[in-house]
Parts: sequence; structure tokens; C-alpha cells
Amino acid sequence: MIICVVGEKDSGKTEVACRLVWLLRERGYSVAALKHSASDADLEPSAKDSVRLFSSGASPTVFLSNSCCLLRLPPPRVDDVLNALSVVADFVVVEGLKESGYPKIVVGRGKYENTLLRVEGAGRELEELARKLKPQRRQSAAFTNKTPVRLNPFIRGLLSSVLKAFFGQLRGVEGDSVVVLTRLRSEKGHNDTE
Repeated sequence: MIICVVGEKDSGKTEVACRLVWLLRERGYSVAALKHSASDADLEPSAKDSVRLFSSGASPTVFLSNSCCLLRLPPPRVDDVLNALSVVADFVVVEGLKESGYPKIVVGRGKYENTLLRVEGAGRELEELARKLKPQRRQSAAFTNKTPVRLNPFIRGLLSSVLKAFFGQLRGVEGDSVVVLTRLRSEKGHNDTE
């Protein structure tokens, strides 16, 4: 069920929303929250209402404005996030993860495993590397109980065909780039798969 808490500025909307989140969670329900704003100013550290809603216990929480969407989830494993991102993008550029085994562009000094390039700034060497890199988009990523599930080519193709056929029948869905994130539940509402 979707419930909107509305009112004039400084009327106490965030207090009511946070309290409702708490009350529903106390009753054992899973609760997600969304903060909608016309302004990105509500994302600033001084924006106490957004911080309060993000800290309310709802999960996930989403901030949505006319120019951005911020999704806040409990922290999954880094590899799970990278696997999901690699399905929707040709390249995933990560700032950080220096201890990982992923290929690295090292800025400045320091020795790191799997170094592709060492640079002092965003100069010519980087442009050269960008020209040479070839995309390695994954075709699928599936997880159950936060564990990656390897899909063999047959199953991946079958799943892809079924989803394309299903979503291709919906209005406004075009092309062959369909991303599906779902959480399956049993009839009783308990998670079968995440």
C-alpha cells in the first residue's frame, strides 16, 4: 500500500512519516520510504528532514527530485553491487576499492595489485586508455539470499527471452534492454528469494 503524507512547509510531515514508519515496523511490516522534493537542497547535510526520514528505519529509502534519485539500502556486498551495475552499464568506474582484484588506474604514487595505468591527472594517457578499453557488460545477474547465482547460457537465454516477451507486450516498453529487479514472496508474504 502506498500512503502519502502531505501538508504545507514546516507542518510536521516528516515527523508524521517517521512515526508511521516506526509504528508499521513495530507491527512486523516491511516499510519503504520516499522523500519527494522539487529541490536538490533537501539532499544537503543541513536538510534535517531528509536525514530524519533516511534514519527512520524504513528500508529502502529513496530521495527523488526533478534532477536526481538517491536510493539508500542496507549495505550489500560490494561484489553484488558491481555485478548488478555491470548488467546495466558497459563500464563501471569505481573510485576506491584499492584492496580489490579489479583492474586499477593508479593516481599518484603507491603500489596496487592489477594496475592498468598510472597517471598524475586526467591527461592524455587516460584518453588513450579510454580508446583501447572494450565494454564487458554482463547479460544477467541473479541473487538468492544475497548469494550470486551463476546462470548458464541456456538458462540466461531462456530467462531473457521470457522477460523480453513479457515486457514487450506492455505499453511504452521498447527495445531489448529490460532490467528487472524483483523480490519473490510466498503466498504468506515471507521471502522465498531476495
